[in-house]
Parts: sequence; C-alpha cells; structure tokens
Amino acid sequence: MIIYLPATNMLTHAYKSNLLASLVKKEYEKPVDTFEELFNSGVKVAMPGGTSVPYLMRDSPRKIVRDVYNERAYEIEYVLFRMV
Repeated sequence: MIIYLPATNMLTHAYKSNLLASLVKKEYEKPVDTFEELFNSGVKVAMPGGTSVPYLMRDSPRKIVRDVYNERAYEIEYVLFRMV
C-alpha cells in the first residue's frame, strides 16, 4: 500500500501531462509588428468606439495607417455596465 499510492500518483501525473502536451498547439503564428504586416495579413482590426483611436488612424500622415483604417478596421462599442 505504501508503494502503490506514490506509483499510482506518478502514473496519473505522467498521463495527464502527456495528454495536455498532445492537446496544446505547438506551432505559433508570427506576431504582427508593423502596419504593413497588419494590412497584408488580412486580419480585421477592432477599435474602441468613442475614443480618439479612429480619428488618429483616419487622419494619420502615414498612408499605410490610413489604409488599415479604411480597409481593415471597424469600431466596436463597449458596454461594461448597463444602468436600468
């Protein structure tokens, strides 16, 4: 009984860790670092509405930032608390 419990515990942990390792995604996507990579990735960008972010992107002096705003961005409204 003294040897049975630690051996069972060790086998259980080994099984759980191997199961978890097989379920975890092993390949990672490269992070987006620049507006050019963001534009070329085709990912949509959610911007918080009611802030200055959409205006700063729309009026940016850099063309790529304006292109991301015009073709990839959309505004979302956050409702954290709703008073009734």
